[in-house]
Amino acid sequence: MKNWIFRWRGFILAPVALVALWLGKPTFLSFGTGIFFALLGEMLRIWGVGYSGTTTRKGELEAPELASAGPYAYTRNPLYIGNFITAFGFMIIAVGNLDLPVRIFLLTLFL
Repeated sequence: MKNWIFRWRGFILAPVALVALWLGKPTFLSFGTGIFFALLGEMLRIWGVGYSGTTTRKGELEAPELASAGPYAYTRNPLYIGNFITAFGFMIIAVGNLDLPVRIFLLTLFL
């Protein structure tokens, strides 16, 4: 099961995001703000993948050497942080306001 999840990790949350956007009630402001955060998260992910080499693009779990340049010089997990920021952007779009997503974001920072 672990290998299956790792192999399909890029697609597992896509149906959840599509349903959230379909059932959501975005406003112009929430859509623009959410897209900003979603793109910011994806840019961080692309930057991280560019410095991690081929290990993040394989279907197997292996890391021959530690990545320490680019975003890895600032954080240990730029791909996870990028995922979180992207999910935050989709949450802003789906909820239709900034209040609840910002509260959830602040709550996760202090846990």
